[in-house]
Amino acid sequence: MGTTWLVISIFLCFVFPVFSGNFAVYYGKNEVDYLKTFKLVIIQPSHYNKQQIERIKNSGTKVIAYFSIGEIEKILKYKNGKIIPIYLDKNKDGVPDKNKNWNSYFINPWTVEWKNYSKEKIKKIFSNGFDGLFLDTVDTVDIYPELKENFVSYIKWLRERFPSKILIVNRGFSIIKEISPYIDGVLFECFSTHYNFKNRRYERWKGNDLKWTENIMKKLKEMKLKIYILDYSKKEDIKLIEFIEKRAEKFGCPVYISEIHLDKIFYKK
Repeated sequence: MGTTWLVISIFLCFVFPVFSGNFAVYYGKNEVDYLKTFKLVIIQPSHYNKQQIERIKNSGTKVIAYFSIGEIEKILKYKNGKIIPIYLDKNKDGVPDKNKNWNSYFINPWTVEWKNYSKEKIKKIFSNGFDGLFLDTVDTVDIYPELKENFVSYIKWLRERFPSKILIVNRGFSIIKEISPYIDGVLFECFSTHYNFKNRRYERWKGNDLKWTENIMKKLKEMKLKIYILDYSKKEDIKLIEFIEKRAEKFGCPVYISEIHLDKIFYKK
């Protein structure tokens, strides 16, 4: 494992001069020293204060804040109890549509209400010293394809308001061409493996699914995007970890491996 990681890290120093080296996606708390060992980290903004973020950045690490733009965990309401109209309701039953795997609600980011709400949230994030945003749940557009233009417009809107900040998207492959001028990189979550929520186990992609991920990767490479890989495995599943690392090395991309909730240290460097 160490040799493979070293080869990837050396390669990336030449291919990715801005984000050279390795990276981490870690949503746990109180691990400043761990995070300082990476070149770029994606963390939950509420889990670290301004002083901790500064300590991480002092090591030369770029610190990116997690920010979901296609789902949120709670239902926002006005003072009168009325639901703020940012949620999606495909069956028109008056109840916001829900992602049952994560107990979160699907939203349309291209609404005045969400833009106003998110602008204030993001300003607060950046006031704590974050270098950029990791835009998660972009794949909501695959469930609601009629919103593709809305997501493109929102990401463009973010770029215009925060031109000096790093923007990395999680997947979003169905609109990646349209948003590519406005982003600095893409995270390919579940490139080689995924977590089966039904069976509660980590599995490698096979057959057509494996070919699909490879075809997407080739398209991303053609677009000259900075690519990061996030894959999942149990710590003790050495064969699955080797499979993940070999595929990442094949395409010359940095890879971070962890368990599904990303709140525990998978391995120390």
